[in-house]
Amino acid sequence: METIVKILIKEHNQAKRMLSEMKEIIQKLNMNPKEPNENFESLVKALSLLHLLSEFAELTIRHKNIEEYSVYPKFKDLGYAKEVKALEEQHETISKLVNEIITILNKYKDREKKIEQILVEVVNVCEKVSEMYIKHMKFEEHLFSKILDNEIKVKETQYIVA
Repeated sequence: METIVKILIKEHNQAKRMLSEMKEIIQKLNMNPKEPNENFESLVKALSLLHLLSEFAELTIRHKNIEEYSVYPKFKDLGYAKEVKALEEQHETISKLVNEIITILNKYKDREKKIEQILVEVVNVCEKVSEMYIKHMKFEEHLFSKILDNEIKVKETQYIVA
């Protein structure tokens, strides 16, 4: 269990970096470029954001599956069923937002909307995802520390009894 938790914490750090990078790109993004040079810079930033979002979506889906199929059952066994329910509800919200991002990206890929329209939608969803994801990771990491402390105590007790 300790190894899986360490992997998940590493992925949390990766997600935090991605969210921070997305926030930075969004802050620097000029949504109303006036000059051709500004337009080009905005396009480069927009494409960087879209690429980062696709990587973030992949990480989120993989991460969610690891948690729900290997970690959450263990949490429940250790008496954290209420907390697992809250985490699963957060996963559901995050999944909906990530799916919304995927839908938006597909509209761009299929050229259904202009990049400017896509960006407005993406920025709005990014802000929601970021807020929820950070809240979720804090709650989860708090549980991870409890679980790891509990496992260490169990191991220490086993050595004493033996």
